[in-house]
Amino acid sequence: MKKAIVVILLILCVIFVSGCTNAYPKLPSISYEHLASYPEAEFFCSETHPCACAPSSISQSMRPTIICNNTYVMVRPDDVDNMQIGDIIFFEHELHFEDANISTVVHRIVGIGSDVDGKYYTTKGDNNFWTDDFKVRPYDIKYKIIGEYIG
Repeated sequence: MKKAIVVILLILCVIFVSGCTNAYPKLPSISYEHLASYPEAEFFCSETHPCACAPSSISQSMRPTIICNNTYVMVRPDDVDNMQIGDIIFFEHELHFEDANISTVVHRIVGIGSDVDGKYYTTKGDNNFWTDDFKVRPYDIKYKIIGEYIG
């Protein structure tokens, strides 16, 4: 009986921990030579965006996909109404963490829905166990992260 309980507890621990791992593929690497393919590209440095990867304890919600001190390439989406599940987006939303107020968030789209106000996206940080408790509207989306810049 004790062995069965231990086995069940171990299985539950594995399920719990695996719920927070990154099941998505690594972002593609984009070299300087390949930047010509993205003339509209802009850069996003995770060190300067505390919600994506904070040097303090504010949030590390996108680890291991977004790593502190790395630089990422982002583009303005052609059609924010046609974003896909799995896309990593940079969007506007007020969040309050401890002593900080954050107005932009970098999270992954995990769901798409609609209500009386129109289309919305459900998002989640790759390192979070929970989905965000707010709806991201297409007009909130500013950028799509398309890869990690490797120089």
